[in-house]
Amino acid sequence: SNNNPPNNPLPNLVSIERRTHLLEAQMNHHQHVTLFHSRQTNFDAIDRTCRTSLQPSLSLEITKANKRELELLRRFESSSGEYTRQSSEMTSSRTSSLGYVEKTINDWDMSDMMRAEHYLEEIQKLKRAVLEEREERIRRDEMVVQEIVRTKKRLEEDILLAC
Repeated sequence: SNNNPPNNPLPNLVSIERRTHLLEAQMNHHQHVTLFHSRQTNFDAIDRTCRTSLQPSLSLEITKANKRELELLRRFESSSGEYTRQSSEMTSSRTSSLGYVEKTINDWDMSDMMRAEHYLEEIQKLKRAVLEEREERIRRDEMVVQEIVRTKKRLEEDILLAC
């Protein structure tokens, strides 16, 4: 079926053109018919399966994740509220104790000079202790606030990672 003269080893131009058109027609058929039908029979079935089985499962998981996130948030807010309450109680207790100590110091009778010197020394010690206690309280309160901020940041990161 080769149209070449016996002495010419190269195919003629018409033969090459026919083969090119035949190959082009086969490529077009493959691209527009075979691949289209293959996609319909194979990939569309997979797509339908995913849409019917996976999407409801994903929606359920999203709902569960939202509920877990809400529960974590509630627990965090509850813990924060409890800490705030306890911190306020401790602060008011310390303030009232310090107020009582200061009142006791101010009410002392300092009529006798030696007794007055002794009392002054005791007052200075107590004032130093009060100042040290206030500084310690401020430092601890700052540490607790920093811990709350770190815990909140960790919870937010955990929530974001859970999603």
